[in-house]
Amino acid sequence: MALAISMAACGGSSSNNNTDLAEASNSDMAGLPFGAACTQSSQCATGHCFIGGMMSFCTMACTAATAATDCPNPPTSGTCNMMGYCKP
Repeated sequence: MALAISMAACGGSSSNNNTDLAEASNSDMAGLPFGAACTQSSQCATGHCFIGGMMSFCTMACTAATAATDCPNPPTSGTCNMMGYCKP
């Protein structure tokens, strides 16, 4: 009986691993993460690609009040630009 219980427990964890892998794959399909190199906003999970002269990366919306938490340094300067996006 103990063998049956331990096998059932193993089967349950295998199912959870498959769910975890599926969730990871689904999040990958949602777009590039914050700070990833991009060429257009549709590529980014945040929906915003900062396109600059020397670099382009996925960024996110911010305000001066939320810049400290919304704009990690690096890849940004930790501040918000005049257009409401994390400043490079």
